[in-house]
Amino acid sequence: MSTQLDRFISLIQKESSELERLLPILQEEKTLLSQPNPDVLLPHNDRKEALLRKIESHDQERDKIMTTAGFESNKAGLEAFLATQQADAAIYEPLLRHFQVLIKDCAHLNQINNAIVQSRLRYTQQTIALLHGQELSFNQYNKDGVSAHKGQGRSLASA
Repeated sequence: MSTQLDRFISLIQKESSELERLLPILQEEKTLLSQPNPDVLLPHNDRKEALLRKIESHDQERDKIMTTAGFESNKAGLEAFLATQQADAAIYEPLLRHFQVLIKDCAHLNQINNAIVQSRLRYTQQTIALLHGQELSFNQYNKDGVSAHKGQGRSLASA
């Protein structure tokens, strides 16, 4: 195997290990998001952020290996890179498949957690609008989270 492929496989193994550690953190986050006190997420977020920094670092190193070898850092570039390596595909294909499954699993959990956060944000924004005396509607906020209209109501503080 080439030195580039050795480094590449080593990075995939490290990143897979980090992703395996990230999965339970994302599952725990899903549970913590249902709790009324958001402060319970603070220590959890520190662990998650540290792990994500490591994953990002490995990802950047993989991209550097591919671009240094003259390939783009995308799926087509990956396929071309692997095709040029003098190695048996049986060595790296199972590892890549496992890596891709881990990425999909993490992305799926992250989407669920994002939906929970967005739902709670909408609820909070509606509560704030109510406290400010604005009329509530289902289209209270646009896709960017900005108020869709300016109400004529009075805030509770001035009532």
